[in-house]
Amino acid sequence: MKEKIKYIFVACSFILFVMACFNPVFVGGGNGQGLLCLIFGAFGIVIFPLFFLELFSGNFDYGYFWNFVWLANPLYVAVIFLLCKSKYKPAIKISGLSLLLASSFIFCNRLVTSESGSPGEIGAKDIGYYLWLSAFVFMFLACIVGYWLNRKGGKP
Repeated sequence: MKEKIKYIFVACSFILFVMACFNPVFVGGGNGQGLLCLIFGAFGIVIFPLFFLELFSGNFDYGYFWNFVWLANPLYVAVIFLLCKSKYKPAIKISGLSLLLASSFIFCNRLVTSESGSPGEIGAKDIGYYLWLSAFVFMFLACIVGYWLNRKGGKP
């Protein structure tokens, strides 16, 4: 029974994550569709070191800085594997970090949004972002519930 509760939270989280992939993440600044943001996010992780070049060049505008937010996605996958192996303490830590990274996107106003590699202005956050963030909240709750049930021996 206790495993079922954990997997219900994980399933809800995954459904929210998939829904976020098919909804717009932000308004303006190129294509803000969730699946494209996920793909360009991987590209954004690769060009994150350009942040340091931008920092020391004198024209720092946070354009490349926000690419670290996309590290939340691989951490999300890592948490799923940790939960499947019932390693709750590291799952809680990594899930908390991924939730922190995902929630920090709310402050972002410039981001690499196309294959050109140059940052562009983005507008307001859209439903895809909130679905994406909710997926991380549910995953964090799955870690907490799994740890609590495992510690209590399945007795609430």
